[in-house]
Amino acid sequence: MDDDPYFGKLSQQLNDNKRPNLLLYINHNKGNPSNLYSETDTQKSNYEQYILPKTVNTKELFKFYKIIFGNVKEIMLHVAKKGERSKREKILMLELAIQQLGLESMSQTILAKNIEQIVGQTDAKKMILTYEGHSFETYVANKLKSKFPNLDVCVYQFAPVVPAQNSFFRNLHYLNKNIRIFVSGSQFKENILRRTKLPSSALTVIGSRKNRTEKLSFTKRKDVTVLFAAEGSRESLVEFINLAFYSSLENPGTTFIVRAHPASADYKIELFKKMGKHSS
Repeated sequence: MDDDPYFGKLSQQLNDNKRPNLLLYINHNKGNPSNLYSETDTQKSNYEQYILPKTVNTKELFKFYKIIFGNVKEIMLHVAKKGERSKREKILMLELAIQQLGLESMSQTILAKNIEQIVGQTDAKKMILTYEGHSFETYVANKLKSKFPNLDVCVYQFAPVVPAQNSFFRNLHYLNKNIRIFVSGSQFKENILRRTKLPSSALTVIGSRKNRTEKLSFTKRKDVTVLFAAEGSRESLVEFINLAFYSSLENPGTTFIVRAHPASADYKIELFKKMGKHSS
């Protein structure tokens, strides 16, 4: 029933029968998923936590590999056909076939299966998935709609989208037409309509705490704080640390904070220590 920091009042807005909602956070970062919450957070919180296993039973595992080898065989047959594709296209298809056998591909297949099992075991009526344009998100949404035709499957764009994210706009077209698309603000809806062939009726503006309508003014304020939120790569964090450092030299009366992405746990301390010698 709380106002969730990412999704705002999304679950209440879509909850006609006033039943409780289960918010399932899936941690894609390295390490033990049980460490997702610190002890103090867990003690203060009454939320029930579901830790998704990183494996499935042996029978399901063999079934996955059977499907994957079938996919590889199908790709190989396409590559073997004469005259249909260029040499470059065939090389790309061979790379795709090899990737199907990789650990990352298998772990995503297992993750999708575990999400499917949760929906089946909880007799869920609605499933809202965050959507940043990854192929995996499209795959899971379509798989759930195919497996559970009566399940109300929705995808929600809650993070800012930049023009360079071509996969976000492209993958929207691959979603099942019965999957609802939610966006966090009217500006994002307009951007999506400009970049896709989707009808306006396919998108619903939900709103988010990340999308506020009021205009901000700093003209009369002296205690300004600027937050930089880097992406998960080392290069991105380095770039934002440098940006904050040089911004602080130009604006000594302003506080600049760099928020490290959770995926940067392996190297963020090292980078902050280096910059700490020059600036607080």
